[in-house]
Amino acid sequence: MTLPRQCQDHETGSALVYVLWIAAAIALVLAAASVAVQGQLRLGATERNAARADTALRSALDIAAYDAALVGRSYLQGLPTTIQIDDVPVTVNLASAHSKLDINLANDERWLAFLIRQGVTEARARTLTDRILDWRDSDDRPREFGGEGELYRPGELGNRPFRSVRELSRVAGLELAEVACWAGDLTVYGGTPDPEIDASQIGAVISMDGVRAAFVARRLRPDGRGYDEMSGLALFGASPLRPFEWVAFSVDEAEPLECSASS
Repeated sequence: MTLPRQCQDHETGSALVYVLWIAAAIALVLAAASVAVQGQLRLGATERNAARADTALRSALDIAAYDAALVGRSYLQGLPTTIQIDDVPVTVNLASAHSKLDINLANDERWLAFLIRQGVTEARARTLTDRILDWRDSDDRPREFGGEGELYRPGELGNRPFRSVRELSRVAGLELAEVACWAGDLTVYGGTPDPEIDASQIGAVISMDGVRAAFVARRLRPDGRGYDEMSGLALFGASPLRPFEWVAFSVDEAEPLECSASS
């Protein structure tokens, strides 16, 4: 039995619509797959570029640290310097952390001067200085204006170096809001202060043994949009087999402390 022509045309049209729908669905699937592949390729390229940047920056930091170990402390005074890594210039300088007050290295005089510059009264500055040094030292002998266990509940007294600027607020008499307002000038990754030398010693090569120096390496990104940057803290004379070791990286990253206007 032969179907009427009208039915045949209807079935042909339905089949054509079905085929077109299948083709459109396949096209959408292929387009989505293409986008996913392109995304993976871009991600892979980004990761490769980031890895190359990290390698270049670390290499520049290593070269600068080796040169500092060979030349002496006068090398630090000559920074910044430009080092070619794979024909790409990388600038190495002292990181901002280098010149900040290191809360673990600063002595009585530096702490007292810092606190007074922040507007703390001399009497309170002397008390806070002794309490800070009592908190970070390993003995149980209180300083003249400081205090040890009698000021703290069990487990509150550190008797060890500070692990962060935030931890400074654990010292008796200091509040986090106050510490947050000083945080931009403080660090636990600071460099060793320059020694005081007389005029006859200016320009002399001074040993780097026992010196800490914070470096930062920076290079222009290949696309010209911004810079890649890496900072690190080096300790010199760390072992007879290696003239320095890296104590920490990302030493210029600020701690998330916010100073309020009322602090």
